[in-house]
Amino acid sequence: MEREPVVAATYSHSWDAELARNHLEAEGLAAWVETPAHFSGAFRVRLFVDADRLADARAMLAELEEDVEVDPAFELPTRRPLWITVATIVLLGGIYAAVIPEPLWWPTAGAGLAVLWLIRRHRRAGLSAPKWPDGS
Repeated sequence: MEREPVVAATYSHSWDAELARNHLEAEGLAAWVETPAHFSGAFRVRLFVDADRLADARAMLAELEEDVEVDPAFELPTRRPLWITVATIVLLGGIYAAVIPEPLWWPTAGAGLAVLWLIRRHRRAGLSAPKWPDGS
């Protein structure tokens, strides 16, 4: 009988897919990961299993997700540290001074500040970039 691969799950990161593959193989189920080449960062990593073992694989993956404990006290910071902002400004200022001719410094700085103002206004209004259909 020929083995027919089917997608058991998709992941945003290859390490999540590899973790799931390792879990399935530890349980005795053959699985493999296909990582597509990407250029824009917009891709999904697919986890494959044999078609006749799909239900078993999905049940094992559901168990794996139930075992993950999330610490409610752990929260990612919502803002960058100040030193990152300062270092970015110094670095970009140096590049700006080296690349832009001196007579154009003020007009380009004004245009850059206008764009920054528009971005901040956009964020404050609660508008965000489009998201993947799964919410990621």
